Amino acid sequence: SGMITEAMGILVLSIAGFLGLFAMWDAAYVANRKVIVTDQGLTVNNPLRLWGVRQEFSWDDIKQLELTVRDEQRSLRIKADKPPKYYYEDVLYDPELVQAIVTRGKLKPLKGEEAPALTALPSEGKAVYRWTKK
Repeated sequence: SGMITEAMGILVLSIAGFLGLFAMWDAAYVANRKVIVTDQGLTVNNPLRLWGVRQEFSWDDIKQLELTVRDEQRSLRIKADKPPKYYYEDVLYDPELVQAIVTRGKLKPLKGEEAPALTALPSEGKAVYRWTKK
């Protein structure tokens, strides 16, 4: 009985340690991500990414931008046409970045949706805004 209790304690501590390390790595991963907007396209650079530190997209490759609002949280997802499949990149919300991607990528709000004021998003409730190529 004592060995089982000790083994369970070690297991719980191991799981908690793994989750703590993963949370720290995830925070560092997000903090090190840089999104660069140029006239030629969009570059996402992250030195902690194991499968390609630098992703580059021309403005023709950018197909959709999705902004999700959940109370005070905002998340931004960029969808690009990159063979062999679509490529998604989640980035931190920055209204200037959203505006630059929408403008340079020539994206339009989805049919029936109204484009929000990017600096005055609602602070309560849930909403999803999408811009896409027409």
